[in-house]
Amino acid sequence: MPRPSCHAHMQGLCQGIAVVLHYFFLVSFMWMLMEGVVLYVMLVRVFIKKQRDYIIGFTLVSYGLPALYMCVVVPLGLALGDEQGPHYGGPES
Repeated sequence: MPRPSCHAHMQGLCQGIAVVLHYFFLVSFMWMLMEGVVLYVMLVRVFIKKQRDYIIGFTLVSYGLPALYMCVVVPLGLALGDEQGPHYGGPES
């Protein structure tokens, strides 16, 4: 069964949308992880005297780790692909 593909003139737009969607899905999952960490700190580690403001660290981790991941995965997906073709709608081989 053939894959749905973009028209040749829309291929860059399709690739860009796929990459942005993938990145923001990863960011949303990282924010869910950070919410779990906040719950852990609030419920389990209640008696710690020193309270910190974690928002800057959480923001850096939640946006930074997915960005690092995407910097590795996107070029590999465009270059290598798999048996169904390149990832992110790259040029057909």
